[in-house]
Amino acid sequence: MSKNQSQRTLKEDIVQAVVFADPFNDNFVPFSKLISPCLLPLANRPLLEYTLHSLSAGGVNEVILFCSTFPEQIKQFINDREWGDLTIFVIVSEGCRSVGDAMRDLDAKALIRSDFILVSGFQIANLNYEMMLKKHSEFRKLDLSGQTIAMTVLFKDGGQRRNHSSQGTTYIMDSSTNRILWQNKSSTKNEKVKIPMEIILSGNTIDICHGLLETKVYICSNNVPPLFSDNFDFQTMDDFIRGLLMNEEIIASTLYGHVLQGANYAATLESWADYQAITNDLLHRWTFPLVPDVFNKYSFHKRSVYLGKNITLSVGCSLEESVVIGDKCSIGENTFITGSVLGNNCSVGSNVKLEGCYVFDNVVIENDCDLSYSVIGENCRIGAGAKLSQGCILGPNVVIDAKKNVSALRLQSTLVSSEDQVCIGPQAYTCPLESDDSDSDSDDDDAKPASGGRGLIFQAPDWKNEALEEDDSSDSDVESMDEIGQELDDTKIFYQEVLDSLIRGYSEKVPCDNLILEINSSRYAYNVTLRELNCLVMKAVLRLPAGNASSVSSYWELLQNKLSFFDPIMKKYIKNEESQKDCLLAIEDATEEDAMLCDVSMKLLHYLYNEDFLESDVIESWYKQSSDSDHSKVLRSKIQRFITWLQELESGSEEESDSE
Repeated sequence: MSKNQSQRTLKEDIVQAVVFADPFNDNFVPFSKLISPCLLPLANRPLLEYTLHSLSAGGVNEVILFCSTFPEQIKQFINDREWGDLTIFVIVSEGCRSVGDAMRDLDAKALIRSDFILVSGFQIANLNYEMMLKKHSEFRKLDLSGQTIAMTVLFKDGGQRRNHSSQGTTYIMDSSTNRILWQNKSSTKNEKVKIPMEIILSGNTIDICHGLLETKVYICSNNVPPLFSDNFDFQTMDDFIRGLLMNEEIIASTLYGHVLQGANYAATLESWADYQAITNDLLHRWTFPLVPDVFNKYSFHKRSVYLGKNITLSVGCSLEESVVIGDKCSIGENTFITGSVLGNNCSVGSNVKLEGCYVFDNVVIENDCDLSYSVIGENCRIGAGAKLSQGCILGPNVVIDAKKNVSALRLQSTLVSSEDQVCIGPQAYTCPLESDDSDSDSDDDDAKPASGGRGLIFQAPDWKNEALEEDDSSDSDVESMDEIGQELDDTKIFYQEVLDSLIRGYSEKVPCDNLILEINSSRYAYNVTLRELNCLVMKAVLRLPAGNASSVSSYWELLQNKLSFFDPIMKKYIKNEESQKDCLLAIEDATEEDAMLCDVSMKLLHYLYNEDFLESDVIESWYKQSSDSDHSKVLRSKIQRFITWLQELESGSEEESDSE
C-alpha cells in the first residue's frame, strides 16, 4: 500500500463530530449579549468543556466546532486548554442564524467525509460514540433498496426525574427495526396521539413511545448536510426530522431511534430549566465520570456536597444537600445552603438562605439575604436583606440594593432603551425580551418555568403534587408518607455513596479495609438495616461500570477481576445464611438492570459457590422461590444448568455416603 493510500485510509477511520457553539435562540439573555452561551459555567466548568471532553473520552478524534457569534472568545478558550489527541477546527460563519444555515455552510465547505456525530456545545454525556456509530451502521443494513439512512436519534427514558419539553413528543417506531415512522408533538397533557392510517394498515408491529427525552445527540450519515442544502425550509433539527418523515418517499431517507440504557447519560442544555435539571443530574452523579470531584478535583462529601480549595465555613453554617462551593469562597455564620452552586471567590454573609441558586464567580451576597431559584451572574452584588425568588436571572455586574424584593425578572447592569426597560436600581434594569409563547397553550401550571417559559422551575412537579393530593385524607397520612419517602431517599443515597466509594476504591486501589470503614460509617449516618446493607453492598459490587466490554466474555473477565479485588468486602458482608439470601436478592436486582450481567449470571453463581460465598442449599431454596415476573423467569432459565449440576453433585455425594 502506498503512503497516500495509507493516509487516506487513516483519514476515513477518523471519528468526526460537528459541534454547534451557538444556541440559535435568546434563552440565555442577558448573558448571551456578553459571552458565548456555551462558555457559561456548569458546576464551575464551561459547558463547552464538558462537551469536548465527553467527545474525546467517547472515541472522537476530530471536532468541527462551528460558531457564528463571539468567535474570538471560542478560539481563546480552545487555545488556552490542552485537548490531548482531540483535533479541533474552529469554523466561523457570522451570517448563520439557524442549524439549517450552519449545515448548509458545512455542505458548501465539504468538511464531512463519512458518518459523524452532531451535537451542540451545550451537551454533557458519558457515551461511547464509537459504539453509537456501529449501531448506526447496523441500522443501515436494515434499509430497503432505494432508501438511505440519514440519521439515528438518541433518546433517554425520561421517567419522572426531569421535566423537559421533549416529553410531550410521541414517537412511533417499528418494533423489529427501531425505524422512526412518525412523530406526534402535543401541546397539552391530554391531547390524543394521531397516527397516520397507512402505518396502522402496513401490518407491522409498532411501538408507541411517549415520555422519551430527546438527548439532541444525532448520529448522522454524510448525506445529511446535502439534504439541508436541497431543502431550504429545514431550519431546525425538528424541521429536518418532520420533513423526512412527511416526505420519506420523495427524499428517500430514513430515520432510526436508539434508547440509551443503563449508566449511559446524554442531555443537551437549551434553557435555564434544562440548566437546573442537568446540574441536578451532575451533582447526583448520573454523568459520571464528568462529576465535580473528578472534573474539578473538588472533595466529595455526603448528601452530594462538593467543596473546593481554600474555602471558609463559619460556625453554624449548614450545607444541606446537592451543594457545590467553589475555590476561595467564604460562608458566614448561620447561613443555610441547599441545592445550589457557588462559583469561585464568592462571599456569602451571615444568616443568608440560598435554595436552588446558581451563583457565578466573584459574587458578594451580604447578610440576611433570602435567595431562591435564581441565577446570579459574575461580579454581582446583593445588598443586605434583599430577596430574590421565582426564577430571577441576573446578568453580570448587577447590583441589588439592600432590602430589595425581586421576583421572576431578568436583569442586566446597563440601560439600553428607556422605553423597553424598567429601572430596579442604579445598576439593575429589566432585559428587553421577545415574547415566548411556546408554553402558552399548556394547561400545566404547577411546574411552570419563570421568565416567559425559559427560567428555573421553582415549584414541585405535577407527579409529586398528585401523589400528595391522593394521600391527603388526613394529616397523619401525609406525615407517614413523608417518613417513608425520607427512608427511601436515605437508602438510595446510601447505595449511591457505596457505589461511588467502590468505583474510587477500584480505580485508585484503595485497601478494602478502608472502604469497609467508609461503608459502615455511611450505614450509621443513614440508619440502614443490616439486611439492606448486605444487599446494597453486593449490588454495588455487581453494578460497577463495565468499562468498554463489548462481549459477554470480556464483560465476565472484567467482573471477575472486580470480584477478586473486592473479595475482603464480600467476606465481610456475606457470612451466614441470611446474608447469602441478601446476596441472591442483590443478584436478582442487579441482573434486571444490566442485561449483560444477566447473561453471565450462571458463571457468577458458580464463582460465588466455588469461593464459598454461597451454599448449595441456599441457592436451591432461592431458585424455587421464583416470582411471576418476566425477569425472574428469564434469570432462572439462564442458571438452570448450574442448578441441575448442583443437584447432581449433591445426589452423587449422598450415594457415596450410603455406600460407605
